Amino acid sequence: MAARVCRNATIAINGAALNGIVDGTVTLTNELIETSELTSEVRTYVSGIRSGTASMTVFYDQNDATFAALETAYNGGTSVTLLFTFHGSPTASYSATAFITSLSPSIAMMDIIKCSVQFQLSGVVAIG
Repeated sequence: MAARVCRNATIAINGAALNGIVDGTVTLTNELIETSELTSEVRTYVSGIRSGTASMTVFYDQNDATFAALETAYNGGTSVTLLFTFHGSPTASYSATAFITSLSPSIAMMDIIKCSVQFQLSGVVAIG
């Protein structure tokens, strides 16, 4: 499993940058298929189905057009184009079609309202 976590990133939804990013994660997985022979003493594998998830925490702002687009996509069950760009050395980006699997606004007294968002990536993930 390859995972990359950020604290300094740009996250774009349908081409529009999202404001108020607190953190974000992209996790890519590759399920393996065992191909060991019954007479063999060692296990062998081939690459199987690849998939990925992404998550982020952002400041909750329903007046932000990009955040409103997230809520609309969630309510409609439609996909979004998700682009995570991790700034650092080196800069890396992950782009994919994604479905929102959860929106979780949270509240803490005397704190800014935040929202955790979970995505299921669909199809090929472009890594740059």
